[in-house]
Amino acid sequence: MKTGFMFNKEYEKFDRIGTLPHRSYYIPFAEDDTVKTRFGIVDRLSSSRFLSLDGVWYIKALKHVEDFNITDTLDSTIPVPSCVQMHGYDQIQYINTRYPFPVMLPHITYDNPCWHYRRTIELNKKADEKYYLNFEGVDSSFYLFINGKFKGYSQISHSTSEFDITDLIIKGENTIDVLVLKWCISTYLECQDKFRFSGIFKSVYILTRPENHITDYKIETKLAKNNGILLFSNESDTDIELKFNNKTIIALAHKTIEVLCDDIVPWTADNPNLYTLELYAQGEKIIEKIGFREVTIEGKVFKLNNKAIKLKGVNRHDFNCETAATVTVENMVEDIKLMKELNVNAVRTSHYPNSPEFYLLCDAFGLYVMNEADLEMHGACTRNGGYEGGLWSEYAENSFFTAGITDRHTALVERDKNRTSVIIWSLGNESSFGRAFFDGAKYNRSMGDYIFSTVSTLCVLVFTIKQDLYTTREL
Repeated sequence: MKTGFMFNKEYEKFDRIGTLPHRSYYIPFAEDDTVKTRFGIVDRLSSSRFLSLDGVWYIKALKHVEDFNITDTLDSTIPVPSCVQMHGYDQIQYINTRYPFPVMLPHITYDNPCWHYRRTIELNKKADEKYYLNFEGVDSSFYLFINGKFKGYSQISHSTSEFDITDLIIKGENTIDVLVLKWCISTYLECQDKFRFSGIFKSVYILTRPENHITDYKIETKLAKNNGILLFSNESDTDIELKFNNKTIIALAHKTIEVLCDDIVPWTADNPNLYTLELYAQGEKIIEKIGFREVTIEGKVFKLNNKAIKLKGVNRHDFNCETAATVTVENMVEDIKLMKELNVNAVRTSHYPNSPEFYLLCDAFGLYVMNEADLEMHGACTRNGGYEGGLWSEYAENSFFTAGITDRHTALVERDKNRTSVIIWSLGNESSFGRAFFDGAKYNRSMGDYIFSTVSTLCVLVFTIKQDLYTTREL
């Protein structure tokens, strides 16, 4: 072992180490910041509490995890975010339905390429503030070191991993080392029919927060004739001052308040009407744009705002021909405008959650979203005789996978629970259905009046809170 860090095959377990709980996506601003917008959504670069670490990082390719040495000199560079295969490392791979290595549960093949990333930054650390390092997407898993000390390990490629690095950083120069693995145990759950890419492929940033800051909250809306009802659940340890519709209300810590709003205009894809909700606490402000809408199923009729609607949708990958799985806000806007021009009103984020800003854009431009968990076990189907094979549900019925699947379902809903455009939540793609899904389905259903589905090429199974958990309806 060349490194001072002792690996314990974390990459063969579903645990995440040192990460904070999944939470809703938001960007905090200082109270006196001027909040700017781009393409109708908040421009997070205008926040003084947001420090982007996107840019040039150093990198070194390794053949095995055991080759990692935190003291190594890294001479090559790579842009972050990006996919390593687009910069001369490894190779571009498309194998559709098969696993990329021999199935040896719970083991991963020893020949597992890795990439050692490094970035040095200057920080003016203050004693009364907290510092949170966020990775919005790393494929497939990664170890994090701050100033030479191990901070944590995380996985789920399309989920945000947030670390409290306050105790490890210093005032002045700080070094961040990241060891990214091509494959890990999560690869068994991410067998998606797409090009396979690796690396830090989404944005990295630090949030500077006050000590007792807002941590999380949940926004729900209901309709009452021409009026709207705003339900705000404060999931933080601090009180939050809300400014909404010319009203100022206090949401006490860990309490839910209800606000009646007269003469609202409901949100639809054709009329994406949004209202501004401002949150204030501890010298911070957070801006949310929310729409009033309700989703129901009556009999076999899918309704939005008590009216039957027809979803004219497409599947979408986060993909760009030049940069692969790394996409910009401009790329997302181009996709949305094309969909709108072609009279598409709905999009499914196949087969994983898209970038968090994509949902803000869908709120603003008007698109219905089926938000899909980062989950596909197509390889289990392929190796067990296809869709008609009796063992397709081998992994879905295997309790070994429960923790990993539940974590993906939790990450899906927690991050995007406040987005108006999300009207259906998909529990995953082409993974069959079984006991390993039960805990995640229960958790997500407990979050509110949502509609869930498991998606395959054969059928769509829809779950609603008005049905028994395991009752399904084929559409």
